[in-house]
Amino acid sequence: MLKKIKIIINIDNSTKSHIFSKIRNLEENLDISWLKSDDYSIQLAMMRMIDDDYLFEICENLKTKLKTLEPFDLILNEIAWGPNSENPKMIWLKGPKNEELINLRNLVEGSLSENPRKIENFSPHITLAKIPKRVSIDEVTFEQIDMNIALSVDGVDIVEISQKGRQKEVNLIQSISF
Repeated sequence: MLKKIKIIINIDNSTKSHIFSKIRNLEENLDISWLKSDDYSIQLAMMRMIDDDYLFEICENLKTKLKTLEPFDLILNEIAWGPNSENPKMIWLKGPKNEELINLRNLVEGSLSENPRKIENFSPHITLAKIPKRVSIDEVTFEQIDMNIALSVDGVDIVEISQKGRQKEVNLIQSISF
Protein backbone atom coordinates (compact mmCIF):
# COMPACT_ATOMS: atom_id res chain seq x y z
CA MET A 1 0.00 0.00 0.00
CA LEU A 2 1.30 3.46 -0.90
CA LYS A 3 1.75 5.94 1.93
CA LYS A 4 1.95 9.68 2.47
CA ILE A 5 4.80 10.43 4.86
CA LYS A 6 6.18 13.49 6.59
CA ILE A 7 9.51 13.99 8.24
CA ILE A 8 9.02 16.30 11.19
CA ILE A 9 10.51 17.74 14.32
CA ASN A 10 7.96 16.76 16.92
CA ILE A 11 6.99 19.14 19.72
CA ASP A 12 6.62 17.85 23.27
CA ASN A 13 3.14 17.86 24.79
CA SER A 14 3.81 20.53 27.43
CA THR A 15 5.04 22.94 24.73
CA LYS A 16 2.00 22.13 22.58
CA SER A 17 -0.27 22.95 25.54
CA HIS A 18 1.62 26.18 26.21
CA ILE A 19 1.26 27.30 22.58
CA PHE A 20 -2.43 26.43 22.60
CA SER A 21 -3.04 28.42 25.79
CA LYS A 22 -1.38 31.49 24.22
CA ILE A 23 -3.52 31.39 21.06
CA ARG A 24 -6.82 30.33 22.65
CA ASN A 25 -8.20 33.87 22.41
CA LEU A 26 -7.37 34.02 18.69
CA GLU A 27 -9.05 30.68 18.16
CA GLU A 28 -12.28 31.94 19.70
CA ASN A 29 -12.33 35.14 17.60
CA LEU A 30 -11.24 33.92 14.15
CA ASP A 31 -13.42 31.62 12.08
CA ILE A 32 -10.66 29.71 10.34
CA SER A 33 -9.43 26.10 10.33
CA TRP A 34 -7.30 25.73 13.47
CA LEU A 35 -5.06 22.69 13.76
CA LYS A 36 -5.38 20.53 16.84
CA SER A 37 -2.45 21.02 19.18
CA ASP A 38 -1.58 17.32 18.67
CA ASP A 39 -0.71 18.24 15.07
CA TYR A 40 1.85 20.94 15.97
CA SER A 41 5.26 20.08 14.50
CA ILE A 42 7.96 21.53 12.29
CA GLN A 43 7.71 19.86 8.90
CA LEU A 44 10.99 19.20 7.13
CA ALA A 45 9.71 17.18 4.16
CA MET A 46 6.64 15.46 2.79
CA MET A 47 6.35 12.69 0.23
CA ARG A 48 3.30 11.07 -1.32
CA MET A 49 2.85 7.63 -2.83
CA ILE A 50 5.71 5.90 -0.98
CA ASP A 51 5.84 2.11 -0.93
CA ASP A 52 7.22 0.10 1.99
CA ASP A 53 10.54 -0.70 0.29
CA TYR A 54 11.28 2.95 -0.46
CA LEU A 55 10.16 3.94 3.04
CA PHE A 56 12.64 1.45 4.52
CA GLU A 57 15.39 2.93 2.32
CA ILE A 58 14.50 6.48 3.46
CA CYS A 59 14.65 5.43 7.13
CA GLU A 60 18.04 3.77 6.67
CA ASN A 61 19.46 6.77 4.75
CA LEU A 62 18.23 9.16 7.44
CA LYS A 63 19.73 7.07 10.26
CA THR A 64 23.12 7.19 8.54
CA LYS A 65 23.07 10.89 7.64
CA LEU A 66 21.68 12.17 10.94
CA LYS A 67 24.49 10.52 12.94
CA THR A 68 26.68 13.43 11.84
CA LEU A 69 24.52 16.04 13.60
CA GLU A 70 24.57 17.42 17.12
CA PRO A 71 21.44 18.49 19.02
CA PHE A 72 20.61 22.19 18.70
CA ASP A 73 18.13 24.75 19.98
CA LEU A 74 15.40 26.60 18.11
CA ILE A 75 13.51 29.70 19.13
CA LEU A 76 9.92 30.34 18.02
CA ASN A 77 8.93 33.86 18.99
CA GLU A 78 6.43 35.35 16.57
CA ILE A 79 2.93 34.61 15.37
CA ALA A 80 2.62 35.69 11.75
CA TRP A 81 0.89 35.07 8.45
CA GLY A 82 2.39 32.26 6.41
CA PRO A 83 4.02 32.11 4.00
CA ASN A 84 3.84 35.93 3.98
CA SER A 85 1.49 38.77 4.87
CA GLU A 86 0.82 39.66 1.21
CA ASN A 87 -0.64 36.23 0.48
CA PRO A 88 -1.66 34.69 3.80
CA LYS A 89 -2.75 31.06 3.65
CA MET A 90 -1.87 30.04 7.19
CA ILE A 91 -1.05 31.32 10.64
CA TRP A 92 2.41 30.29 11.79
CA LEU A 93 4.38 30.37 14.98
CA LYS A 94 7.81 31.13 13.58
CA GLY A 95 11.33 31.94 14.58
CA PRO A 96 14.50 33.41 13.14
CA LYS A 97 16.60 31.65 10.52
CA ASN A 98 18.68 28.87 12.04
CA GLU A 99 21.73 27.41 10.28
CA GLU A 100 21.52 24.05 12.11
CA LEU A 101 17.91 23.69 11.00
CA ILE A 102 18.85 24.48 7.40
CA ASN A 103 21.60 21.86 7.59
CA LEU A 104 19.11 19.31 8.99
CA ARG A 105 16.59 20.16 6.27
CA ASN A 106 19.24 19.72 3.57
CA LEU A 107 20.33 16.35 5.02
CA VAL A 108 16.70 15.21 5.02
CA GLU A 109 16.26 16.33 1.39
CA GLY A 110 19.47 14.49 0.49
CA SER A 111 18.05 11.30 2.01
CA LEU A 112 14.92 11.51 -0.11
CA SER A 113 16.33 12.24 -3.53
CA GLU A 114 19.39 11.69 -5.67
CA ASN A 115 19.02 15.30 -6.87
CA PRO A 116 18.04 17.18 -3.72
CA ARG A 117 17.11 20.85 -3.72
CA LYS A 118 19.60 22.67 -1.54
CA ILE A 119 17.94 25.41 0.44
CA GLU A 120 19.60 28.39 2.02
CA ASN A 121 16.60 30.08 3.59
CA PHE A 122 14.27 28.10 5.82
CA SER A 123 12.72 29.62 8.92
CA PRO A 124 11.40 27.34 11.60
CA HIS A 125 7.63 27.45 11.86
CA ILE A 126 4.67 25.54 13.22
CA THR A 127 1.40 25.83 11.31
CA LEU A 128 -1.32 26.83 13.77
CA ALA A 129 -4.20 27.39 11.32
CA LYS A 130 -5.16 27.28 7.65
CA ILE A 131 -7.13 30.16 6.18
CA PRO A 132 -9.98 29.44 3.75
CA LYS A 133 -10.10 31.85 0.79
CA ARG A 134 -13.47 33.21 1.84
CA VAL A 135 -12.26 34.54 5.20
CA SER A 136 -11.30 38.21 5.55
CA ILE A 137 -8.30 38.75 7.79
CA ASP A 138 -7.67 42.45 7.21
CA GLU A 139 -8.21 43.56 10.80
CA VAL A 140 -6.22 40.81 12.54
CA THR A 141 -2.92 41.52 14.29
CA PHE A 142 -0.79 39.30 16.47
CA GLU A 143 1.37 41.85 18.34
CA GLN A 144 -0.56 41.41 21.59
CA ILE A 145 0.51 37.77 21.92
CA ASP A 146 3.82 37.39 23.74
CA MET A 147 5.37 34.19 22.49
CA ASN A 148 8.85 32.87 23.24
CA ILE A 149 9.25 29.11 22.81
CA ALA A 150 12.64 27.40 23.08
CA LEU A 151 12.90 23.92 21.58
CA SER A 152 15.75 21.46 21.85
CA VAL A 153 16.06 19.48 18.61
CA ASP A 154 17.71 16.09 18.94
CA GLY A 155 16.05 14.06 16.22
CA VAL A 156 13.24 13.70 13.71
CA ASP A 157 10.12 11.59 13.41
CA ILE A 158 8.90 9.87 10.28
CA VAL A 159 5.11 9.74 10.33
CA GLU A 160 2.45 8.35 8.04
CA ILE A 161 -0.57 10.53 7.30
CA SER A 162 -3.79 8.78 6.38
CA GLN A 163 -7.42 9.83 5.99
CA LYS A 164 -10.16 7.96 7.82
CA GLY A 165 -13.31 9.61 6.49
CA ARG A 166 -13.00 13.28 7.47
CA GLN A 167 -10.46 12.53 10.19
CA LYS A 168 -6.72 12.76 9.61
CA GLU A 169 -4.71 10.07 11.34
CA VAL A 170 -0.99 10.42 12.09
CA ASN A 171 1.02 7.30 12.92
CA LEU A 172 4.62 7.27 14.01
CA ILE A 173 6.76 5.07 11.77
CA GLN A 174 10.15 5.78 13.31
CA SER A 175 11.96 8.27 15.55
CA ILE A 176 15.58 8.91 14.64
CA SER A 177 17.82 10.65 17.19
CA PHE A 178 21.15 12.33 16.60
